[in-house]
Amino acid sequence: MLLGQLIRRLLIPFVACLLAGCIIQPHAERPLSSAEQPDRILLAPVRATLYVGADGGDEERFPSSLSFVARVLNAQGRVLDGEAGVLVATSSDEAIAKVDASGRMTSVASGSVMLIIHAAARPSLRATASVTVLDVGHAAVDVR
Repeated sequence: MLLGQLIRRLLIPFVACLLAGCIIQPHAERPLSSAEQPDRILLAPVRATLYVGADGGDEERFPSSLSFVARVLNAQGRVLDGEAGVLVATSSDEAIAKVDASGRMTSVASGSVMLIIHAAARPSLRATASVTVLDVGHAAVDVR
């Protein structure tokens, strides 16, 4: 009996709304306020050198990967977080270096590549870093 009353209370208004032409729309994202609008991206470092071919070598002296740090700022210089602060990182050439979602770039082959960071809320807003990937090479040493 209680279930029947509950169904009638919920179902009847819903059906009446449908018959009257009500449209149920999904939640629309609200536009960002001016204080939440991305204005610039700070990226560090803006130049880096990575190495390839140092298998089991000295990762401290010849790093094969590096984490870049980027922040989105509004016009007042405040760091934005949430939707407005989401960044997307890409490599200009993944055959030379790949980048993951956290901004860590890893060398693949020698060459030059750009790390490109853009704000998801404003894709035209970009920052770049120049990365050179060098081949460490393998030295043969003869001891006599």
